[in-house]
Amino acid sequence: MGTKDSDGFRTTGTKAETLSATAVIEWLNGNRTAFTNRSDQIAIDAWWSSGSVGMTGRSYLGTLATEAAFTGVDGLKTSIVEAGLSDYYPYYRENGLVVAPDGDDADVLAEWTFSRQQTAGDYVQIKDAWLKHFKQMTHDQEHDTGSFNQFWDARNITKYNHTKADMLLVHGLNDWNVKTGQVWNSRNKLKTRDITQKLILHQGQHEYLNNFRSFDYTDLVNLWLSNKLFGIQNRVDDVMPDVIVQDNAHAETWHNYPDWGGSESTKRTFSLASLNNIKGNFSFSDQLPNQVFKHYTQHLNDWRNDLYSRQGTAMDNHCIRLLSDPLTHDITIDGQPTISLVAQTSSIVGQISVALVDYGEDQRLTEVPQTLVSQKILQGYHWRKDDLKEFLPQTNPTDFKRITEAHINMQNRQNSYRVDDVQPQTGYKLRFAFQPTFWHLLKGHQLGLVIYASDLVYTVHGNQAITYTLNLNDSTLEVPVLKS
Repeated sequence: MGTKDSDGFRTTGTKAETLSATAVIEWLNGNRTAFTNRSDQIAIDAWWSSGSVGMTGRSYLGTLATEAAFTGVDGLKTSIVEAGLSDYYPYYRENGLVVAPDGDDADVLAEWTFSRQQTAGDYVQIKDAWLKHFKQMTHDQEHDTGSFNQFWDARNITKYNHTKADMLLVHGLNDWNVKTGQVWNSRNKLKTRDITQKLILHQGQHEYLNNFRSFDYTDLVNLWLSNKLFGIQNRVDDVMPDVIVQDNAHAETWHNYPDWGGSESTKRTFSLASLNNIKGNFSFSDQLPNQVFKHYTQHLNDWRNDLYSRQGTAMDNHCIRLLSDPLTHDITIDGQPTISLVAQTSSIVGQISVALVDYGEDQRLTEVPQTLVSQKILQGYHWRKDDLKEFLPQTNPTDFKRITEAHINMQNRQNSYRVDDVQPQTGYKLRFAFQPTFWHLLKGHQLGLVIYASDLVYTVHGNQAITYTLNLNDSTLEVPVLKS
């Protein structure tokens, strides 16, 4: 719907978009009539199709594969979802905050994918109606508030779960485009269905996984599709582990687990007052000097480095950095950490951001895969070649690495759709979850927690003169840790 040579307009994640995908599946399965062209009323069957359909793709394509699967459409035997969405609200919003502050939003994605504009003769006839539709989307998404509403409720892909297809989910633990909460949500919903589902978590960002030296992803997918689409009895459901995770602490190392954030982990609670407060801060200002603020907005890596660094930076008085004692043994964070804070603001508004950080000098893996051999992989007879890649240790050691983070609007402290007043100098209890993760912390490293306000990458950043004060005695961090 809304793509080149079709009818309608792009809506970004609504039921209408889903039906456009399932209509094709129904035709391939023999349950829907298709025609050779728009005018002649000549029907055509998918005579070459077995009726067994699979979907795959990354990002938007993975999202469409999820949308179709959750309808339970007949004929869809499997979806292989790589970095796909399960819900559009937490993609563009988080706990009442807009986390797409620089203009990227649901309406922008609709325009970007509205390929009917490429056909000039078609577009000139529907331009006015499209612009009216686009203006309504812009209004309904409420970019100025960040709160949940009917617009976002209509874009909860997994709200109705009738999945019959077996699902293979693939996601990067360092993907801050489609964050890990998306696959976490999909997987937990799928657990209620009588299907086979498998999960692969790698150390990359928004990546495909088909060309890595340490992991035979293509062979694994071939095994999966041979079973799901051709009925080959290769015992893939038994042979393939339920959860496969790439180790962040050791290059080219993968582990098998029975679950992610399930009964294999236990909760460990830290009182924030018991952690080492390395600068002794209990309050901080969100306002930076103008020149520093200007520099950071143009050099986001510098801002993030200075935010996490414990060596003394321009961010020292604009955050609270807390560290555990050095670990006496390795631990693995397995699932979704949660934080409870008692915080107050000097204004009638406020936002809190938090990050979990792995501190300790180490040569950590790159988040972007490195090319080992260019054009090494043959992808088929007379077909293109691909580079052989791998996540390799950095050349120079670093002192820290962000594990996961979270943000909340203090006005949405009850939930994402309710807006409550905020009174200055009044303590409010905030409880919210980080993005889920799977993170191996080595012996001697320290688990860090950085508390700040504006996030120059994800939230609005007005550089306001707002001071935040935290009661660390009544604040806790809850971390799911893999049982040894």
